[in-house]
Amino acid sequence: MQSTFTQIILALAATGAIASPLAARDNCGVAPSGSGSASPISSPSVTTAAACQDKCQADDSCKAFLFGLPDSASAPTCELFAVAPAQVPAQDDSNLRVYGPDCSSVPTTKPTADHPQGQNGNQKRDDTCGKAPSGPSSNSPSPLATRTDITTEGDCIALCKKTNGCESVEVGKPGPNGDAECILFSVAASELPPRDDGATLVAYDIGC
Repeated sequence: MQSTFTQIILALAATGAIASPLAARDNCGVAPSGSGSASPISSPSVTTAAACQDKCQADDSCKAFLFGLPDSASAPTCELFAVAPAQVPAQDDSNLRVYGPDCSSVPTTKPTADHPQGQNGNQKRDDTCGKAPSGPSSNSPSPLATRTDITTEGDCIALCKKTNGCESVEVGKPGPNGDAECILFSVAASELPPRDDGATLVAYDIGC
């Protein structure tokens, strides 16, 4: 005779209440197909699926995120949901795909018309974490914000995750005589140019 516990487990499995690892993987980068009317809890301004995932992971209520470059759009869509990936409503635009916050094969490059979710989805993300800025010297991204009351990398990255559009930070002194700063940027850390001599700034991606 089956125990009551075993009967409960079998009943939950039969109704799909217990997701298998395979089912979880199946919800990574698939077209949303939910029939409900769940609305996004937020729509962060980010440029890659990986950055959208970071925003989802930083929000305790986020259980799924939608990402892609809509047809004829100039900027990608990132939407966070408080429901499981399978419950994210179907979309009219086939370029939008749904992911769970723990998906490991999330695209890391900016989407294009040919690759509306981006690329490198099967590669490990190569975040810049605690290195001196070394991007193209011709780059000059404008900071989203500069804070002198936040001077540790952990607090600065936490602020980035809460700031719409933030993808990387610099932490340290911008010059030999300046105070330590937390500087937020809307580009990846690899795009931040080298600093002048005397600066102690180090760069971190939002995923560090």
